[in-house]
Amino acid sequence: MATIELATGSARQGDALDVLLGEMLDLQHDLADVVVWLAETWPDDLPALRLYGRGGGGAPTAGLELSGYCTDLDQLDRAAHLLGVPPVDGQVDELGNRYRNARRAFGRVTIRAYTALPHTDTAPEPAP
Repeated sequence: MATIELATGSARQGDALDVLLGEMLDLQHDLADVVVWLAETWPDDLPALRLYGRGGGGAPTAGLELSGYCTDLDQLDRAAHLLGVPPVDGQVDELGNRYRNARRAFGRVTIRAYTALPHTDTAPEPAP
């Protein structure tokens, strides 16, 4: 745990506030990396990204996700190429929807490009 020097000259072992401040500084660093990467890499003809919170409640995955919907598989393939990751098909959800995703993590910040795959009329089988 980090030790913080207080104005009075005394020191205290890291407490919950120290942990929170450290996590926020890590997130700030990761976000700065993403800002630079996007400015240098993400073209205007790929989808605009929206910002979402991710995780929370003390979970180690708390962070941010920048997510953009691609209009077709070609656009998703281009985004995946820029992200340096292969597109991955997700599971069929309870409504029969399925998405293909390309996701890259920059520490606590993730960029996700995705598109819908053809709808299926069958709901997924329940887990045994």
